[in-house]
Amino acid sequence: FDICVNASISTLTGFTPSGGSWTGTGVTGNSFNPTTAGVGPHILTYSFGSGTCLSIDTIVVTVNPLPTITVNSDTICVGQTTTLSASGADTYSWTANTNLSDTTGASVTANPSSTISYTVTGTNTTTGCVNTAISTVTVNPLPAVNAGASITLCDQPIADTLTGYSPANGVWSGAGVTSGGVFTPNGVGNFLLTYTFTDPSTSCQNFDTITVSVVSPQVTNAGTGFDIC
Repeated sequence: FDICVNASISTLTGFTPSGGSWTGTGVTGNSFNPTTAGVGPHILTYSFGSGTCLSIDTIVVTVNPLPTITVNSDTICVGQTTTLSASGADTYSWTANTNLSDTTGASVTANPSSTISYTVTGTNTTTGCVNTAISTVTVNPLPAVNAGASITLCDQPIADTLTGYSPANGVWSGAGVTSGGVFTPNGVGNFLLTYTFTDPSTSCQNFDTITVSVVSPQVTNAGTGFDIC
């Protein structure tokens, strides 16, 4: 018979007459331990009687290895998705079922909100032997980003350096603004500017926005001059 190397101890049955003895690798009394025997075919001998009345017969027990399951781990940012791919078996099942695209198959996608470990169980359909592997998805948080307060400027070609944003060393984008955060009005309206920061330690990125309202400057009139003593 066939058995997996990690199977429990099997009681040898079906032999006649009773009262004989078993010998062979992995045999203790009438029991066979596949873990002790190890992978491979093993010849077990059943002996009954002695001397000229000795009778023996043999069976072959094949101890099959467990499939060697491999699976990748990954590090992502909150909101990202990663693909987990397993190999080494014929069929696969996945636990825990948290933010997984499927619970079966060699390849699944995961988008957990926090660090988690998944267990993939692989089965060799020919032998029925099963083994597992662990995939850990490390989830890094997004950086806290503040673009500062929205502002109002007059429609004059005067460069205005944006302030109040954090952390430093981010990048500005939007109409009329340089990457370093200098905005020059060029027409009235509301302009949405985006401040994007990438955490150098995790490569995780986040952003915040402000609105720059550009309005027409008021036209002043001081009136007419006059004479006075």
